[in-house]
Amino acid sequence: MKRRIVVILAIVGLFLAVVSTRVFYSSRKEYFSGRKALAAGRTEPAVLHFRRSAHWYAPGNPYVVSSLDALWHIGRSAEASGRIDLALMAYRAIRSSVLGTRSFYTPHAAYLHRVNPKIAVLMAQQQIAYEKQKAHPSKKTGPASTSTGPVNGTAMAPSKGTPHRGAQSPDQTQDPGGRIASAAAAPGNAGANAAPAVQNQTDLARYEKLRAFHLALLERTNAPSVLWSLLAIIGLLVWVSSGFGLAYKAFTSDDHIIIKNALWWGGGIAAGLILWLVSLSLA
Repeated sequence: MKRRIVVILAIVGLFLAVVSTRVFYSSRKEYFSGRKALAAGRTEPAVLHFRRSAHWYAPGNPYVVSSLDALWHIGRSAEASGRIDLALMAYRAIRSSVLGTRSFYTPHAAYLHRVNPKIAVLMAQQQIAYEKQKAHPSKKTGPASTSTGPVNGTAMAPSKGTPHRGAQSPDQTQDPGGRIASAAAAPGNAGANAAPAVQNQTDLARYEKLRAFHLALLERTNAPSVLWSLLAIIGLLVWVSSGFGLAYKAFTSDDHIIIKNALWWGGGIAAGLILWLVSLSLA
């Protein structure tokens, strides 16, 4: 019996080792592909590589954090140069990477508190620009020097978030292979519609309403309940294990049913199935 347990544990450990190696290798490969693309001035492909690297999450994988920091730096650089589409692309890549790797907990959830306000601000600015362009099609909104132009003397963008460990500031992110270059601001990459400068109280009120609306949507992640999810897993395990118990313990070698054992394991099947269904509906 002990030998069987050791063999099972060894097989499980080998499986986890193979999966972890695959995850780390793929994440590292995508991260360095992103750095290479960024150094060549190909910012959009770099964002895609960093996003893929961050999606290869495993506990302790350093390339996930490095990729998220690189995306944050690209977003800040693009935002500072008025390239809103690229900034949104980078910030959304961070958000999708964090939410795409969550399970019963959310790894690197602090990044959501940094990018959600940024995305909300930029989306509000874009919507105001679109509404102005639609209302006055003959007037073209010129590019702003930055995407965080003044609003009656007040910066439109929220204050800088707390940099992640290892980063000196949101605009100076240190990665394992050296500082990320500011290729995100290089000309010739994907451009963006410039954000409008809000010049009156009507625009300011509209901007604040849009920003709050988008932020509220972004903060609604619709994550399942951890408690009910765990109960669903427990219910599934009870259901399946009781099924095996019924097959092996409720019948004799000549196929005669053992009533007591059948009732016990049958009750386990029913209880596990009910717990699983109820938990799934409430998770």
